[in-house]
Formats: sequence, structure tokens, C-alpha cells
Amino acid sequence: MRRGTQCTGTSRHDTTQCVACLKKCDSGQYLSTRNGEAVACPGDGRSDPTFCATCTNECPAGYFLKGSCDGSTQSNDISCQKCLDSCEVGEYLAGPECRGNEHGDSRSCETCHEQCGDDGCYGSSTDECNSCRNIEFDGTCVATCPQHKPMNNGGICASACPEGMHADGMFCVVKCPKDTPLSESGNCVKECSNDRYDTGTKSYGSYDSYEPDDDTADKTTQRVCLLCNEQCSNAAVGDLPMTARVANTCKMVTNVSPPVRKESLR
Repeated sequence: MRRGTQCTGTSRHDTTQCVACLKKCDSGQYLSTRNGEAVACPGDGRSDPTFCATCTNECPAGYFLKGSCDGSTQSNDISCQKCLDSCEVGEYLAGPECRGNEHGDSRSCETCHEQCGDDGCYGSSTDECNSCRNIEFDGTCVATCPQHKPMNNGGICASACPEGMHADGMFCVVKCPKDTPLSESGNCVKECSNDRYDTGTKSYGSYDSYEPDDDTADKTTQRVCLLCNEQCSNAAVGDLPMTARVANTCKMVTNVSPPVRKESLR
């Protein structure tokens, strides 16, 4: 570009001189023009058409700065990119929230703990799983239950099965499986002990004794092994529930005469 006063022809020497236009800016800036056109310095102007503009140095929260601006370019090479806000199932979002003034995403997707189930997690620990791969103990996903809470009650470690459920090995079940169809003292078994009888397809719940006059007994389809009456024999089952009299007899044989039937069982 030219600088100086206009050459009028009256001076004894040249009043103008050529000065170099801007070629590079400081770091954090880029070379631009005031009219928005491509950067150029044709040499016929009396002022530099270029100037150093400031590159993007801050983004909104949730975004990060991407790119570089060393002053040698003719465009703003820094852009705002959206930070990670979700991950695939089996991963969790780690790292602090993007503040908008940092280069690079501060967040990343990390793999859930191996004890977490298919529903994923929200952190790295075994107590930050949405579900457990094996079983839950006191809010933490574990491979096996501890000795003082050995039972698996619907995926949660328990010291014993709750009322109305039965223990099939280490699992609490609503109804015993086909290979161990009977419930004796809360445990699923293949057949009743010698001092107990099978209540048949219609049982009187998981009770070890039965009171005929008690209408509160919970009737379920679970076959249960109940204690035989002390006075019963193979031929004398008068004091047993109706289903037991029809379908079963006690295995324990005594020589005691059968008791008088209660009026409610006639």
C-alpha cells in the first residue's frame, strides 16, 4: 500500500512511500478484511485493507473449543462443538461438564463395571448399576451372596425366603419346580418325610400344621408336606384335612385308635 500525502507535482521529491500490508497476526487472531472480502493487498490503496480479528475463545456451556488459531490463517479456525451428553448402553458418561472455554471434550464414555446388568449404569462403581448381572447385596451388585444372606430372592440376597415363598436350592420361588414339587418347612423337596403327608394339588399354604376351624389359612396350588397327626395311621386319617383323607395317608403308622372326627370335617 502507499502511505504519505498525495503527489501534487509541486514538490521537489516523492511524498509517498510503499508500506507492507499485514501478513501475520498474534496467536489467537486471524487475518481478515474490513469489508468481508478475501484478504488481499493490491497496492493501490492508501490504507491497509486487512486487520487482525480475534478467533473464537469461548463457547456456551455444554460446548468445547475445537481447532487452533496461531495468527497465520485468514479465517477463524476455531469452532464450538457440542460435548458428549449420552453414551451407549453398557457405558456411562465420565468427566466434568463442559464449561465452554476449554479445548477438547472434557467428557468421555467409559465401560460399566462387569457386575452391572444389561440396563447399564450411571457410574464406575458396583453400586451405580441400573441392574445387576448376577445378584444384588445391600444395594451393590455382587457375583454371589455372602454366607449370612445366602438366598436369592428375586435377584436380591436374603437371609431366608419371605413368607409365602419356598426355597429351591438357593433361590426363593413362588411355586416349587416339577423335579422338587413339594414344599416341606419352606424347602422344595421330591417327597415328604416319613412324619409328613402330601396335601395334594390344593394345599393349605406353607404351614407345618393345620387347624380345620381356621378360615384364614392361605390356600394355594402349591403342594405342601404337613406334619401328620400324632394319632393317625394308614387306616385312620379322620383328623386330617379333606384333601389329605381323599388323596393321601400318613406314612407313619401307630397303634393308637383314630380320633373322633371334628364336626366341621364331616
